[in-house]
Amino acid sequence: MAAQQIVTMPVTVRSTILAAIENRRRLQVTFRGQSRTVEPYLVFATKARQEVLHSWQTAGDWTHSPPPDWCDMKLVDISAATALAEHYTQPNEGYNPESPRFHRVVICTPQGPTAKAPR
Repeated sequence: MAAQQIVTMPVTVRSTILAAIENRRRLQVTFRGQSRTVEPYLVFATKARQEVLHSWQTAGDWTHSPPPDWCDMKLVDISAATALAEHYTQPNEGYNPESPRFHRVVICTPQGPTAKAPR
């Protein structure tokens, strides 16, 4: 019997972000060459079909306002993403995944506290 070949796919920035949202894990991202620590809450697609990460930035470099603050980053501008060991139990106050500003939500963290223990 011939051995089966296992094909492995490299972990992508996008898949790391989506998994972090699903598991409520903080992320370290490199955005336009700058390091940021964020709580990733939601990825949405704009009308121009660009995917954007909506998150609460807790530390790191910033452009418009220092952390802690809301931070939206186009996924194409994120060159690296690493899931951190820390989890967040619920999104920051003011998080609204049903806001009309999110044209099409790809994935989002539910509002409220964690319903189950994080993985």
